[in-house]
Amino acid sequence: MNPLIFFQLAARNLRLNKFRSILAILGITIGIVAIATTGMSGAILENSQFQSMNEIGESIYLQVNYTYLWEQQDQTNNFYGVKSGGAVAVSSVSTSRGYVQPEMEGITDKQIRELSKITAPYPVIPYKQTMSTFEIVEDEYSDKKRAEKDPNDFWSRYVTIYGIENEYLPSMFVLESGKFPKVKSEVLVGSKFAKKNEVTVGDELIFTVYKSGQQKSVKVKISGIMKNTGEGLMISSDNSIVGSDSWFNTNFNTYSMITKGYESAVVVVKDVNEAPKMQDQINAYLNKKGNRVDITNSSAATQPVKDIIASSSKEMMSMGAIALLVAAVGIFNVMLMSVTQRTHEIGILRSIGTKKRQILTMFLCEAGMMSVLGSIIGGLLSLVFALFKARDMIAQSAATLNPNAALMQMMGIPVDEVQVSLSDVLNYTFSANVLMYIPLGILIGVTVGLLSALYPAWRAANMDPINALNEQ
Repeated sequence: MNPLIFFQLAARNLRLNKFRSILAILGITIGIVAIATTGMSGAILENSQFQSMNEIGESIYLQVNYTYLWEQQDQTNNFYGVKSGGAVAVSSVSTSRGYVQPEMEGITDKQIRELSKITAPYPVIPYKQTMSTFEIVEDEYSDKKRAEKDPNDFWSRYVTIYGIENEYLPSMFVLESGKFPKVKSEVLVGSKFAKKNEVTVGDELIFTVYKSGQQKSVKVKISGIMKNTGEGLMISSDNSIVGSDSWFNTNFNTYSMITKGYESAVVVVKDVNEAPKMQDQINAYLNKKGNRVDITNSSAATQPVKDIIASSSKEMMSMGAIALLVAAVGIFNVMLMSVTQRTHEIGILRSIGTKKRQILTMFLCEAGMMSVLGSIIGGLLSLVFALFKARDMIAQSAATLNPNAALMQMMGIPVDEVQVSLSDVLNYTFSANVLMYIPLGILIGVTVGLLSALYPAWRAANMDPINALNEQ
């Protein structure tokens, strides 16, 4: 007997019982959407936060511990309001000797040289950061018109600026286009910044800065565009500008309590396995007499993101499991009713020589058709839902882990105002670790459907032909 006839009979029966079949397909679809959406949105979020670790390596971050330094100071004549993060607000109490600024030593040049011996061949890279407003220099001979900025969008008016020696930039960032800066007047910009502001290599920017109480304009040229590194990392290239350390010191204030040395430094370790031991050695050297420097790594810095993924995954996976259980019961019920209604048909097929395994195949084909259809629809819908869910998760993680949160609060910028567009999310979507959840979801759906139909199909295959023919 032609095997195709069993598929035709299965398809005919689905058409004859449309309502029951649609309900069973819908149950599979909902279950697959819940499970695949969870997996894909989590993978998209991981791509957005952790892709730089795959391309560059593990980063060990060194940040001066202001709480410890403050405890070491004489509090008799001074009062300081300290905010956590990369910037602090400082106020002094006037005394008969005038305003007193105690000396607070950060990570000194000598310490950086000694640490570089410990971390060799990976250098210890000091860096500074601040935020500033900017303008784009328009080319009077160009017809290009940029979209007007939304006055309520704080991110459109401010940008994070890092000061890092040019020689270290190739070990910290991956370029999407252009080249690394060679002179003071050249900078790198993040891919997200470039897309949002419609700038490219060769365009010029102007910063309005206040240095020593005076306002001045600083013009720079974009020499390269950096690939996204993720919003959650301590040094994020996504919506930022990177210039040389000397250029930064000449033009920007950092509002730092440190009077000598650096607030922050980073070690980029290519071999991730070396990072834990290296971190312990750094800690032993810097913190012999107390916790002067907080030391963390990119894996630890992104732990809150992993917690967000885990929390969301538990909820969605539970919903998906319940939906699949309901779908399994639905398919079981549909197939059992189908066997009961088609008992006479089964008797006829058995009487003309149809074998048990062929009857089994016919009913499994029917369940397989419902499962495959529901799973494919669920897989495609989950991709759409994952985009929106991942957008919200990326925005949430960016607000949670934003390394400039303290500085933004000082400048009156709400940290929770993080705008993530679908185009940004698409950059992280079409990769193997995301798209694999579509075939995986389909496989789970088909497996659940076939297992649910196994008993009804077995029951149909083992019916007594004579008794089945007597059924009407």
